[in-house]
Amino acid sequence: MQQADIVIVGAGMSGCLLALAIVKQSPALDVVLIDDNPEKVDKGAHPGFDNRSIALSAGSCDLLDELGLWHRLQKNAQPIDDIHISDRGNLGIVNLDKPKGNLPFGSVVELQDVGAVLQQQLAQFPQVKRIYNSALTNIQKQAHTITCTIQNKLENSLENATQIEAKLCVARRWGE
Repeated sequence: MQQADIVIVGAGMSGCLLALAIVKQSPALDVVLIDDNPEKVDKGAHPGFDNRSIALSAGSCDLLDELGLWHRLQKNAQPIDDIHISDRGNLGIVNLDKPKGNLPFGSVVELQDVGAVLQQQLAQFPQVKRIYNSALTNIQKQAHTITCTIQNKLENSLENATQIEAKLCVARRWGE
């Protein structure tokens, strides 16, 4: 049985940002990221960091700045200076314009840029380990630990499942 402090199920933007925030705040913690994608994916891009764009609030940009990521993302980001809200065919429209001299509402960034910067940052922390092509199949709670059973998606045998004993497992609601 492997040991870790924290297991994070999902290695997309949320999982990777959580892992980075944890190890930057508490470098002594061992973190395991469970990634359901293979280590080497077609075209070199993780599916969670494809060519889509994402709108980030100003607060999210501030958090990325605290993690030391924003300065590398900002050069390709597009500021959100106005917001138009409407419901086609219904009355009511709201337009929000940035007051002169104020900061934008947020920014739009490409996920592939975020992914590249995140992977470079995570690579600097050997205490973050990733298990590829795997899924969480079971959770067993004990008094002071939790045991996560991880199954490689290419192996159908439960005999080859990996068990990780951790203090915390971060995953979407189990059973849904």
